[in-house]
Amino acid sequence: MKKVTKVLLVLAVLFFYSPVLAEEVPPVTVTPDPVTIHLTITNGANSAYDNDITVTACNSDNGATTEVKVTAYCAILQSGVESDWNWDWAPGAFLNSLADIAGYTSQDSTGGDVYHYWSWSLNGGYADVGLNQHNLEANDLISLSFVDPIEETPEVTPGEDENTEEQHSSSSGSRSSKKEEKAIFNLEKAFEFIISQQKEKGSFGEDLYTDWTALALATTQNYTKETIKLVKHFGELKISGTVLTDYERHAMALMALGLNPYNTNGENYIEKIISSFDGKQFGDVNEDNDDIFALIVLTNAGYTVEDKMIADDISFVLGRQRENGSWDESVDMTGAGIQALANFSPTPGVGESLDKAKKFLKQSQKKNGGWDENTSSTAWAIQGLNALGEELEDWKMDGNTPLDYLTTIQDVDGGIKNENLENRIWQTAYVISALSGKTWNQIMQNFEKVESLTVTEQPKQIAIKPKIIKPKPKNLVNQNTATAINSLAPESEPKTEESGWFSKLIYKIFSIF
Repeated sequence: MKKVTKVLLVLAVLFFYSPVLAEEVPPVTVTPDPVTIHLTITNGANSAYDNDITVTACNSDNGATTEVKVTAYCAILQSGVESDWNWDWAPGAFLNSLADIAGYTSQDSTGGDVYHYWSWSLNGGYADVGLNQHNLEANDLISLSFVDPIEETPEVTPGEDENTEEQHSSSSGSRSSKKEEKAIFNLEKAFEFIISQQKEKGSFGEDLYTDWTALALATTQNYTKETIKLVKHFGELKISGTVLTDYERHAMALMALGLNPYNTNGENYIEKIISSFDGKQFGDVNEDNDDIFALIVLTNAGYTVEDKMIADDISFVLGRQRENGSWDESVDMTGAGIQALANFSPTPGVGESLDKAKKFLKQSQKKNGGWDENTSSTAWAIQGLNALGEELEDWKMDGNTPLDYLTTIQDVDGGIKNENLENRIWQTAYVISALSGKTWNQIMQNFEKVESLTVTEQPKQIAIKPKIIKPKPKNLVNQNTATAINSLAPESEPKTEESGWFSKLIYKIFSIF
């Protein structure tokens, strides 16, 4: 009976106090930490914002919940740039206007709709969510740009009155026949895109992308910090090439940054190239790209036409040129071949070869000003023209120059348009190098020839089997890296004993490993 009484007593307590027990406990709201990013807002050539900004959490769903997040939407609000939003397409927020510029729809000459609107990209790639839906991460690059397609304007036919422009303007009040000024490729934005893709340890992804980006960075002195990070990365890297061109490309990257290709991290990349020579040519006897790049590299490594292997390889490359002036029916390889042979222009046969190659490029140029509707082909062709001393303004098709074509394929964040981010990196790097006005040889630094290998004629080896090289003392390897880093200091600073502290410091840092 006592047990029954106790049970009833407990039930009674639960009954009377159940409202208290059932009362919901308020959820614990955790406010995310602030995040520092870089935000750019541009309208054509005008910049409304281009700064780092530390973004704090805000409500990003128009008050539909009490949740706060650190989003790209918050970044725009906190930038101080005036903005207006449409929430009809929730959960995404549509940006009506920014910096007092609103989107609108117009019609083209055929009556079709032309959309003018704000677009945004994330870290150089296409953004597929609303600005209020992307949770920011440290060092994100958020870029907004107003998409403002240029409307077609009436063409002035021969014999039309000289005041046609005024007549068109006054008759419509909204459209003029005055031609819009052509956009120009923004080299500074291209560099900004490249820099935004650098990894924490200095690379730009796989060796292929990092090597080509090294040549692009070597064309400027504006990104010393990023270049030093890349030099350190190369100072610790040993590539495992599968074909000869892997070593040739990496040697070009090293030489562009001032790293000795004869000795970087204990590797002798020049010897890897030399060891593939069979008495007539380098690498695969069925290919000529490895021979073209061998000439490019060895020219800056102290080799001249007086070296028999160079003279023999020039003959091989000349023999591989097609009747139409190309190499391999390829614009890319023709541009590279011109660069390689231009270093030996006094050599018999080279001048005629360059003339034929130039004619091939002229015949292959497209009406848009580029080659093969392709970034790399256009960039390599331009560097061939650089080697010939040509001016891009003189290379027009239907009024378009190669620069005009490249301008049409530059995205709002400065990179080349492509759905694949890795492709965007090396394609943008190609263009930067080409628009520097220099050839690859002019971008690379020169190094004295090191007689480390005696080459004798031997059966052709398709697979590259570099000879084993004894590692150099570690402090010498690191000294090479330190020298390259020290060379990045501004040239205006005299290298006195007092200013040599940086070189000594770098040397000490690297020597302890």
